[in-house]
Amino acid sequence: MANPAGGSDIALKVISRPAAVDPGTAAVPLRLSFAALSPVPIGAPVQLSINAEEHRDVVLVPAQAVVREANETAVFVANGDKAERRTVRLGLTDEKQAEITEGIKAGESVIVTGQAGLPDGAKIAASSPESKP
Repeated sequence: MANPAGGSDIALKVISRPAAVDPGTAAVPLRLSFAALSPVPIGAPVQLSINAEEHRDVVLVPAQAVVREANETAVFVANGDKAERRTVRLGLTDEKQAEITEGIKAGESVIVTGQAGLPDGAKIAASSPESKP
């Protein structure tokens, strides 16, 4: 939390949160407490920054590259001129990106379009976004 007196940030800790969150809402009721004694007066307006879960040095792929079939999640990588299907484990995901915790390494080229129904080992031709009209 930013200190309203213009000083350094003040640490807070979550002391209660809901057991379940309604996925249709954007608001979550939380109770916060100062981590240490604070000079902030009661009723003072404050501005909060909440640092949610953060993962560093992870492999991210476009969400559209992820293929889900039955109970399995996979990504196709370009291995030369062939498509290689890799079973992956997902971490944090949103509508744009998916974190891959197992199955591929940073720097591998993933197939983003045309992979639905693509068999493992199928011949592919690579294109880049710059080469599209």
